[in-house]
Amino acid sequence: MLQLPPATRPAIHPTACRNCRRRGRRCDKTLPTCLSCKNRLVACEGYVTRWTGVAARGKLAGKSKPVLDDEEEGRTSPEQPRCSRATTSTTSVSPRQRQRHQKQLAASQRLGSLKTIGQPDSLRADGLDVFIDYFVHELSYIPYLGSNPGEGPYLRYVRPLTNTVLPLRYVVAASASLHLASRLCDEPLRNRSRELQLKASVLLRQRLTSKTFSMDHGTVLTMLMMAQLDMCTGDLAEFDIHVPAAKAFVRAYGTVMPDRSYCEQRLAWWDIMRATTSTRLLTFTSTDLKKTISRYQSPHGGREWGCDAFACPVDLAEYIADVTMLYKLQPADRPFAADVMQRAALLASSVRAWTPTQSYSEPMSHVVGAWHASILLYIIRLFRLHEHENEHDEAHMFDDTAALRDSVFVHARSVPTPSAWSIAIHWPLLQAGLWLEQPDVDAEQRDWLRTHFTRMMRHVGCRQFTTVTQLLESVWASNEYHNSITAASLAGPLVIA
Repeated sequence: MLQLPPATRPAIHPTACRNCRRRGRRCDKTLPTCLSCKNRLVACEGYVTRWTGVAARGKLAGKSKPVLDDEEEGRTSPEQPRCSRATTSTTSVSPRQRQRHQKQLAASQRLGSLKTIGQPDSLRADGLDVFIDYFVHELSYIPYLGSNPGEGPYLRYVRPLTNTVLPLRYVVAASASLHLASRLCDEPLRNRSRELQLKASVLLRQRLTSKTFSMDHGTVLTMLMMAQLDMCTGDLAEFDIHVPAAKAFVRAYGTVMPDRSYCEQRLAWWDIMRATTSTRLLTFTSTDLKKTISRYQSPHGGREWGCDAFACPVDLAEYIADVTMLYKLQPADRPFAADVMQRAALLASSVRAWTPTQSYSEPMSHVVGAWHASILLYIIRLFRLHEHENEHDEAHMFDDTAALRDSVFVHARSVPTPSAWSIAIHWPLLQAGLWLEQPDVDAEQRDWLRTHFTRMMRHVGCRQFTTVTQLLESVWASNEYHNSITAASLAGPLVIA
């Protein structure tokens, strides 16, 4: 049989890459990354190496358990005679196969020793590895909008600590279990997620009382993941506890945390988003926000979020915080004063005049465009600027809310779904959906929103998408004027972040 010489033989991996395996696509298996993903303009996530001893099916499916675990731990196994027979039958295989088998065996031994270093027996025996692996492969990309998957915050900060920080391990497993339960409509998995979440809460309390671990950055990452899980379950009473607690923790021990900037920025972002769909005030003051946001600087000197984890540019995020605080400081039972309306109009004009300071990829430019238009809709609806003449509205921007609304939908339909970009565009869709006030005229866009949020619920597994749909349905049925803050009382607690 004709074989290519080693110098010209293409480098091929024996299995498909993570992306193609997950999406059921044909993979050309080229190394180091497949061309199938590149042709689709998708970042290839690389390949998964399957060691000898990985179960293909059954309750241990996908487990990377070394074949020599039993021998290393000194346990007798009924499979030992089978191993000895396999050894004696090696004379019937070719030298190349024997050499490959020996290499796999040595790799399994090295893997077994690596897995046991610094990892307690309780971690290896708790049965959570399958959930951790699922989280890494299916959920870790969600808060990341960059081009290098390995730089995502979950992979950089969370995953390395799941083998040493017990409460973090349990809350990550609970998130994965909840996601699977939502995808499969599996109630036992949902109950399993609740059990794991409860266990994580107990372990977190124990960790906070420990002098050894209370100042460890694994503790604040656990709080972050607990808040993330609260958003998915819809239990925002716990969310409103975890965010201020994590903020106080970062402020007290941030100087020894290698990932302080990311943790603090995510807390600030959640705080802003929670305030836009509830009556609560922001936990972060304006000064806090400026300090937090200024921790990262882009190469050209401008401010930006760290880890490519947030869709809304920092300048626009500050406008959201400022206008939300302005609205909530006003008495609820009285009309807005003239100076308040003037300040709101000035903020809206500043948002309208905003231009990006950097270039974006095509999907990201659509996401930023949707946020830009939706923030204007948010300000106009909060203060009813479209119902009043204003000297700062020379372009009649406040009267053309239909164009702003349609702009959000155009941008939303232009990004791949489901993807991290489509997940990042839900707050803009909520703001645009509030303006779909005419059932006959807006029926098509209402149906698209229902379908979109249902699809994202099945993909991401977070209850917030169901709550958004319920909120919009309640607003549409009420025939009353609501903004995203007052409408939250119609469908229960909500945060979109």
